[in-house]
This record gives sequence, C-alpha cells and structure tokens, in this order.
Amino acid sequence: MGAGTVNPSSANTSPFTFTYTPAVADGGKTVIITVTTDNPLGAPCAAAVATYTLTVNALPTVPLLGQLPI
Repeated sequence: MGAGTVNPSSANTSPFTFTYTPAVADGGKTVIITVTTDNPLGAPCAAAVATYTLTVNALPTVPLLGQLPI
C-alpha cells in the first residue's frame, strides 16, 4: 500500500466503495490496494480477495525562470 489513506479502512456492508487519497510520497509510483473478506456471515458468499493497482501521477514541476524557451 502507498503512503496515502483509504477511506473507509473497513466496511461491513455489501456492496461497498472506498476512496484512496494519495500522499505526496505516492507521486510517480504505483500503489497496490488489496481488499479482503473472510465472509463472516457465511453462505451463500465465499471469502474473497481483490487487488487494485493505481498509478499516481507525479506532481508537475514549474520550470525556473532562466529555463524557459524564448
């Protein structure tokens, strides 16, 4: 997992959604989030694992004044 935050960090409803908010340290990296259920309520659902791969773009950089083309 990356340095960002997952909200909610756990859920007891189905279906559910989550939001990942990347941290500055995640910029330019790939973040892997794994969602796991052990199926505490039993049948008819089974335990499952899902993996999500997120690409976090790097923050843009501003060129220095002397580096701008004329």
